[in-house]
Amino acid sequence: MYFGLQTGWVSTMTMPASLLGFGIFRLLRHHLGSLPFSPVENVLVQTVAGSMAIMPLGCGFVGVLPAMSYLLTEEEQGPINLSMRDLVIWSLGLCYFGVVFAVPLRRQVIIRERLRFPSGFSTAVLISVLHGQTREDDGNGG
Repeated sequence: MYFGLQTGWVSTMTMPASLLGFGIFRLLRHHLGSLPFSPVENVLVQTVAGSMAIMPLGCGFVGVLPAMSYLLTEEEQGPINLSMRDLVIWSLGLCYFGVVFAVPLRRQVIIRERLRFPSGFSTAVLISVLHGQTREDDGNGG
């Protein structure tokens, strides 16, 4: 929490999650039988890990809520102390709005403007390399 209050930043650790997921499934492949671990499953592992890592920041638990709790005085209607129930409702509300706004934002930012996000792009390259795929192999025609 101290790091989050100082910087307002948290790493989603998508690249280490991709590497760990690949390594763990590679070690367990003899016990998993015929279950595949393709790039699709690797993306799923890193997406779940990254989503869980970013939730405290996205819900304000890392910077916003602790700062309001520590810094607001009584004249400013503080400090703000939320119960566990209130924190769950707050988090679910933010998750709902995140899902609602994700579709139009994806359409505008990724599809129309074709912006590449550095962490997502580098993680995709890492997963392709781990699974032995090159640009010629990915079916996009290079």
